[in-house]
Amino acid sequence: MIKTDYYQNHIKRTCKRNNISPRRVRFENIEDLVVIHVKNQLKEGVDLESFKILNFILQTVVHFV
Repeated sequence: MIKTDYYQNHIKRTCKRNNISPRRVRFENIEDLVVIHVKNQLKEGVDLESFKILNFILQTVVHFV
């Protein structure tokens, strides 16, 4: 049986559609938790693309809660 992560695919397609590098987002499963890593390009502060990715994630997760 092939295992597909639909949420990860959704976030990566959303990033691609909004011209954000899909390599900036990385998913990791640790026991019962999913950890989402977002790569930040700035040494100090958070760049705009990271905020956009976090906003996409927040918009999709709020619907499940």
